[in-house]
Amino acid sequence: ENVTLNSIDVTAARSLRTLRLVNAGIYGSSNIDLSWNSVLRSLVLTGNHFSTLNIRGANDALQKNLLHDIDLSNNELTSVTLNDMRTIHNLNLSNNKLTELSLKDADYMLTLDVPAEISLKELHCEYNALDFNTLPVISGLTTYTYAPQNDVLIAKIGPGVDLTKYNLDNATTYTWKKADGTKLQKGTDYTEENGAVHFMTLVVGTKVYCEMTNPKFDGLTLKTTLIEAAAMPTNVIASFVTPADQSGSIILRASADNTPIYIDWSGTEADLQEYQVGTYPQTFSVTS
Repeated sequence: ENVTLNSIDVTAARSLRTLRLVNAGIYGSSNIDLSWNSVLRSLVLTGNHFSTLNIRGANDALQKNLLHDIDLSNNELTSVTLNDMRTIHNLNLSNNKLTELSLKDADYMLTLDVPAEISLKELHCEYNALDFNTLPVISGLTTYTYAPQNDVLIAKIGPGVDLTKYNLDNATTYTWKKADGTKLQKGTDYTEENGAVHFMTLVVGTKVYCEMTNPKFDGLTLKTTLIEAAAMPTNVIASFVTPADQSGSIILRASADNTPIYIDWSGTEADLQEYQVGTYPQTFSVTS
């Protein structure tokens, strides 16, 4: 860090997991070759003078399938060739001169930082797992394609679904349908408040899904996977008393992924909350 380099040769460092060259002042992509470092996990090349950069492997067998964190900020990039987008979790391309960026297939991306000075003109991020809250909002774009997105994964069976986190600006519209596209009737087939839905007796045993729209993202409809409407659960697996301050943590796991566990916080079925869990333990912060 802060050591000036003309070039660096890491082609023989085949086991290199982390490479961090900050403010090294390297000019030109020809002065660094990352095509042989297939086990890189973290790459930080911020504060250099790259106009173009290619970080893909020399061939398909040498692609960087473990490279989750990439920081190429504060360069002079006008174009960049990344590795398989499905492996990237955190990507920082801020303070560059990019005019085009595709996020196709970036299904596992958690954070994205792009140029803020309106140099970016075209952005494609369709077919990902982005939603109304996580889609980037960038002014000055001439082309912004964000639809369609992948289906929102919900439980396969349950008495209801909590989709309140998709209620951006309290303006999201929720439309529930049967598997064949027939629209359900609110108040007859289900109750819904701000995105939290509970199924009624008429639809128990029926597979249904939800379509969500929000005026902030015109033309985008988020669709959930199918869920079989069920009656209230009766199999009690545990009961407990929360601390005096009404807050705490719970750790849940199940024998299969995408399993819903419900906690009836008030004991009246009015505050039934769903927790989607899988085969690995998951920790949830809770307030009773």
